[in-house]
Amino acid sequence: MTNCIKCKQPITETNRIGRSKSYCSTACRRAAGLEIQRINGRLIKLEDLLQNIRLGMGFVHDKERKEKGFLAEIERQENRLKELFAGTDD
Repeated sequence: MTNCIKCKQPITETNRIGRSKSYCSTACRRAAGLEIQRINGRLIKLEDLLQNIRLGMGFVHDKERKEKGFLAEIERQENRLKELFAGTDD
């Protein structure tokens, strides 16, 4: 038994041939699609801010620490995207 990628609830499998379900319902699949869109928008903003820091735009205290923070958040968002994309063919 697997869990829904979006809500983490157990997925009940009917005797299906082929790939296992990744989402428990159409609502969870659609919610995951919306989350993917939001994460993509967030990544664009984070990457723009990171670029501004690297280019020295604006006054930034502790540039190195801020850059590391942005890189960590970008990695976290990308990992969530990978998790959600694992179930897009459902």
